[in-house]
Amino acid sequence: MIGSGQEYLFLLHSGSAISTIAEVLLLYSLMNFLPDQTASKSKSSDSDLQVGTKSQIAGLKITWTTREVCWLLLSYIQDLLVTNLHWVSPIWLVLAMLGIDTFHPFEASTIWGTVANVAFVASVCAMPTLLIPYSPRRKEWRWNFFGLINEVFINFMFHKEGLFKGTELRFEEETVDAYRGEKRIMFAITPHGILPTSVIALWHQFQDIFRDVCVFFGSQVSLVPNYRFLLGMQGGYLPVEKSRLVEVMQTNQNVALVPGGVSEMLSCIPHDPTINVSVKHKGFIRLALQQGYDLVPTVFFHSSDQYNNPGRLLQLWTYRKTGIPVGIPIYCNCLFLPFSNRTPIKVALGKRIVIKKRVKPTEAEVNELRGQIREKSSA
Repeated sequence: MIGSGQEYLFLLHSGSAISTIAEVLLLYSLMNFLPDQTASKSKSSDSDLQVGTKSQIAGLKITWTTREVCWLLLSYIQDLLVTNLHWVSPIWLVLAMLGIDTFHPFEASTIWGTVANVAFVASVCAMPTLLIPYSPRRKEWRWNFFGLINEVFINFMFHKEGLFKGTELRFEEETVDAYRGEKRIMFAITPHGILPTSVIALWHQFQDIFRDVCVFFGSQVSLVPNYRFLLGMQGGYLPVEKSRLVEVMQTNQNVALVPGGVSEMLSCIPHDPTINVSVKHKGFIRLALQQGYDLVPTVFFHSSDQYNNPGRLLQLWTYRKTGIPVGIPIYCNCLFLPFSNRTPIKVALGKRIVIKKRVKPTEAEVNELRGQIREKSSA
C-alpha cells in the first residue's frame, strides 16, 4: 500500500485476513438464519387462496434455490479448508524462512529479521500444545473469544447443508435411544478413510447421540497445530493411548475409536468396490472385555472415496519397511485438484454386542469377539 512502511505489513495482512473471514462468516450467518416464508391463514375467496398459494410456493422455491446456490459456493470454501488445513502452518513457516512477508511481525530484509519471524511462527504453532489441554468432555464456551471463534468455525465447516450435506445415519437397534446416554459403549469405527474428517462431521451433525462420546484419534494428528487447536478447544477428542483410554472408560463415558489405524488408512482405495478392513489390532477388544463395555460396529460407507492419495504406494511401502508412512500428505480429488471427491457419507450403527466383564480375558474370548465384530461389520 502506498505510504505504508514495512513495519505495517503485518497489520495490513492481518486486517485483510480478518476481513475475509468476517465476510465468509457473515454470508454463512445470513444463509443460516434466512427467515422462512409462511402462508397466510385467511383469504377472501377460493380464487385468492389459490393465487396466494401459488405465489408463496414460487417465492419459497426461489428462496431455497438461492440458499442452495449460496451453500454450494460456501461448500467449496469448506472443502478447500478441510482438505488443506494441515498445510497452513508448514507454508507459513516456509515463507518465514524464505524472508517473504506474509503475516510476519518483523522486517525480513535482514537475517535477524528472518530468524525472528521463524521463531515467531514456531512459537505460535506451539501455543495450542502448550496452552490448550485436551478434554474427554465437550467444552462449553461463553466468554472465551478463541473458544467462540472455534465454535463458529466448526459450525461453518461441518454444517449439514454444506460440504457434508447428505450425511445419513442408520441403525440396527429398534430405537436410537439404545446408543445414547451413559451406557458404557465403545463405537468401533471402520474403515479409517484417507482423511477421516467425516467423523468430526458426523459427531457435529448428530450431537444428540454423540455429544458425550469421547473420540480417540491417532496421536500424529496432534502434530498439526491447526487440528490441535480445533480439537483441543472443542473437547471430546483425545489422542489414542492405552492409559488415557482406560482412564476415560473408568468414568463410564462412552468412547469411539478407529481400530484399523494407519495400516487401514493406507489400504483405502477410492471407488474400490470392496472395503478394506484391518483386523490385526485386538487391544481395544481386550479393553472392552476388561472394562465391561458393549461394542457397536460402526461402518462409514464411502469414507474411502472422499479423497485420492497420490503418495499412497510410497507411504505403504515405507510403512511396511519401517513402520512409519513417509511421504508428503497430499489429498485431492480424482482430477488432482485440492478438493475432495464430494461423496456423501452413509453411516451404519450395528447392534450392540453385549459384553460380560472379564478381568483377565483369554485369547480365545478376544478372538471370538473379534470374529463377531468382523461378521457384523461385513453383514
